[in-house]
Amino acid sequence: MIRRKQVCIIGAGVSGLAAAKAFAARGHQITIIERSGDLGGVWEPARSYPEVQTQSPKDLYRYTDKAMPDSYPEWPKGPQVHAYLTEYAKDNNLLGAIRFNTAVLQMDRRPDAKPGWRLDLRGPDGSTSHADFDFVAVCTGQFNEPQTLSLSGEDAFTAQGGRIMHSSRYNDPEIAKGRRIVVLGGSKSATDIAVNAVNAGATEVTLVYREPVWRIPYFIGGLVNFKRILYIRAQEEMFKSWGIGAMSRFAHAVAKPLVWANWRGLESLLKVQLKLGKCDMVPKERIEDGVNCSVPIATPGFFPMVADGRIKAIRGSFARYDGNSILMTGGQRVQADVAVLAIGYKLGVPFLPQAYREKLVDPDGQYRLYRLIANPDLPEMGFVGFNSSFFSREFWSSSISPNVSGRNGSSHRSWLPICARRYWAVCYTASITAPAMRSTGLAAAPTRCRNRCGGRANSCMQTPRSRSNSRSLPRPQA
Repeated sequence: MIRRKQVCIIGAGVSGLAAAKAFAARGHQITIIERSGDLGGVWEPARSYPEVQTQSPKDLYRYTDKAMPDSYPEWPKGPQVHAYLTEYAKDNNLLGAIRFNTAVLQMDRRPDAKPGWRLDLRGPDGSTSHADFDFVAVCTGQFNEPQTLSLSGEDAFTAQGGRIMHSSRYNDPEIAKGRRIVVLGGSKSATDIAVNAVNAGATEVTLVYREPVWRIPYFIGGLVNFKRILYIRAQEEMFKSWGIGAMSRFAHAVAKPLVWANWRGLESLLKVQLKLGKCDMVPKERIEDGVNCSVPIATPGFFPMVADGRIKAIRGSFARYDGNSILMTGGQRVQADVAVLAIGYKLGVPFLPQAYREKLVDPDGQYRLYRLIANPDLPEMGFVGFNSSFFSREFWSSSISPNVSGRNGSSHRSWLPICARRYWAVCYTASITAPAMRSTGLAAAPTRCRNRCGGRANSCMQTPRSRSNSRSLPRPQA
């Protein structure tokens, strides 16, 4: 017998809507907590920078039961994605379940000793209240809490009229018009904002980044859609995965020269098409060492603007603010009116008690989540959206929802797959025995991704096969 439960979904973005639909379809009573005044998460207009665009084609960036409109371009703009999500919420009768402008202050186990969680909430009028739930789905994702950067001289810079903002706050082209803009970061959001600032009429635009990375244009060579080259099985087979058999190793050895030539050819094509040499932005690493973890899309117009000087690109980082200028780690001084920090987001779930946060996130910043959805040390709780795949968010929502119904008086952890609980037992044992084994030379250090992501990238193809049931699961801390 399935018992109807009170389920709380935290976040009304892509993941939250998928989770809400999955739980509601199975008869559970859902409540969606959204701290902002609109749904959409990163696609909410107030959080989106101008001209933001998907990096994936619309036939991949969608829910399985609702296609994006035919009138949308292949890579929809931010307002179009937001409209699509709004229609999805309406189609599935989710809007009435959303409590907008309501923030989760903290949460803890229910005081009545029943399975579940108590949430302390702050409502639109500033008043606080609490609510008890049988199950909580955390759908805040990776882009929830903006990363901060505090440097000396900030107060003097802002006192002279300067502005410092995270990239998520750059939501109006008027911010850049007639001003000197300095963008810190090398992500796609950083290059998007730099290009937008030029088009919006900024008097000067500077991009400060650490190292150049390979970027893929929407059309390689100006003709071929990048998905026809990168989103194909043959390209995936070029990467030597973990734990393959003897025949596969032999095939990789035979094809190695051809694979090498393929990547060198792609690098040469990108150098010419994007004018990387003229921009002094040729990456040091091989393209295959980055594309197998993640690869950003090249912002249209960015490299031509760097090449002709409309965007000044500086390697390094901010050292400090000095009056109305910013001093770089390389010694350069750049005059600035607005500093845009495209430096990403903090990992973690800030409203969880510290003891639970330590069980969720390792010291090296990786989430301890089985298949990115569950941690047995956090019962009656699931996680959706802690990777960047649109499909996987919907898939994991559907994986969680059927298993929280409490059939036949099952325990609060029984919804977790048995393999997850066995995995955790292995991790726990390994965390105890690994230090002793390493000290005696009986065991080598755990294998990590050979590339720059350190195994953290959600699409990393260098993850050991021994971790294949938990692709972004960290190793036990010794």
